[in-house]
Amino acid sequence: MGYRFGQLSVVLMIWNRNYNNRLFHFLTTLGKFQSIKPAEIIVVDTSNRRDIQESIEDDVLRSDNSSVLLIRKAMDFPHKALALNIGIRATDSSSNYILTTDVDMVFPQNWIENSFNYVGEDTLVLSEPSKLPQEFNKELPKINWNGINWGKLYNLSVPWGKAGGPGNGQILPRDWLFDVRGYNEIFKEGQDAYDMDMWRRAKKAGLNIRWWGRRWNQFLHLWHPISEWKGKNHKYVNAQYNKNDPNVIVNKDNWGEF
Repeated sequence: MGYRFGQLSVVLMIWNRNYNNRLFHFLTTLGKFQSIKPAEIIVVDTSNRRDIQESIEDDVLRSDNSSVLLIRKAMDFPHKALALNIGIRATDSSSNYILTTDVDMVFPQNWIENSFNYVGEDTLVLSEPSKLPQEFNKELPKINWNGINWGKLYNLSVPWGKAGGPGNGQILPRDWLFDVRGYNEIFKEGQDAYDMDMWRRAKKAGLNIRWWGRRWNQFLHLWHPISEWKGKNHKYVNAQYNKNDPNVIVNKDNWGEF
C-alpha cells in the first residue's frame, strides 16, 4: 500500500500544566524535523486556568507550525479519554491514521515517515518512549532544536520500564477508531488506564499489535513532576470494569462531545 503526504493526524490533550513551555518543543520537533508533515495537529486544551491558556496560545504562535488546530474545552479535572475523543472527532476524514500522544514528547528527524513502516489498516502501533532526566529541563529555555545532536540526546535518556504495555504514542487506523467510538470514557478522573484499555480492545478485535521499540523510534519524554491525578482511575475501574474481557465498542453515539 502506498502512502501519500499528510496521512497522519496527531491528537493530544493539555490540562493545567505546561512546564517549560513543552507544547512549543512538541510542535517544533513535530514540524521542522519531519520530512512528511502531519496532516494536522489537534491540541485539545482542557485547562481552566487563564495563565496556562495564554502559555499554550503563545507556544502555538512561536512554534510556527501551521498544522495546529487548537480546541478549548475547560475541564475541572483531566478527563483524558474524553479530551482525546474530542480531538479524534475533529480530525479530517482524509487522514488514514491518528496518533494520540502526550504533550511531554519530542520527536527525532523523520519520525512520522518512519512510522509508516509500522502502520496498517488493521494495525495498532505502540511507540515505546525513553525518559530524559530532570536535569535536562534546565536546557529547555535555551535549546536550539535545529542544532541538536539527537544521538547524544537519546544517550541521556533511560528506558521507560519493561518493554510492552500501551506505549506513549498509539497510532490507530482512523476508520477503526471511529467504528469503536474512540477511547473508553468510563476512565474519568486521572490520566491512566484509557490507553491500556485501547490496547486490550484492539487485541480482542483482532488487530495486529506492533511494538515500535525505543532504539528504533528514539521518541523522548521530557521529565515532569508526577500528576496529583496519577492512578486515580484504578480503584474505580477495577471495581466496575472487566479488564480481561473488554468491550471492543464503547461509549454512546455522542462520544467525544462535551
